Amino acid sequence: LILFVSHGPGIDEDAVGTPQQGMGGTLLKNILRDCGVEGLCAYTNVTRCFIPDPKNPHKSKHPTKKQMDYCVPPLFNEIEALNPRLIVTLGAPAAKYLLEVGTIKHAAGQVIEHVGRLWSPAIQPAAVFHSLGTPQEQATKELFRNQITRAVEISQSPENFKPKLPPHEILSLDEPERIASVL
Repeated sequence: LILFVSHGPGIDEDAVGTPQQGMGGTLLKNILRDCGVEGLCAYTNVTRCFIPDPKNPHKSKHPTKKQMDYCVPPLFNEIEALNPRLIVTLGAPAAKYLLEVGTIKHAAGQVIEHVGRLWSPAIQPAAVFHSLGTPQEQATKELFRNQITRAVEISQSPENFKPKLPPHEILSLDEPERIASVL
């Protein structure tokens, strides 16, 4: 399972109540379908509600640190329950907050081990649509496609899978059968 985490819902996602429902979500799902893994993915957000931009109420505003702090415990509960092979942060706000990376430009496409899990930041799919009609449009679309394709490849690599152990369970090296049962 690959878990995609964005900073928060856009107006389309907020209306439907499901992440990745807008044009960016459609682009992401098409790439995942092309990679043959669309059904092996889950989508969520750091914040759980639409935060309108005061300048344009139809666009979302990046959540504040305080808003993200409030929403992170349910997110980590969700991560624990889903036990994804890889978590892909979508966009700078999610990557900066969850992974404490400097810029998405330098972190995107990298594999980061953080809090015992593998993460890979990517640009927000909506970034492709912000560049429509510009010379950067095709390059941005290819960049996003490459980052998502790389994330899929990482998630399918057997050496990257870390099995989930029951909470607070300590296994003794004297118990090879027990160790084998959780692997």
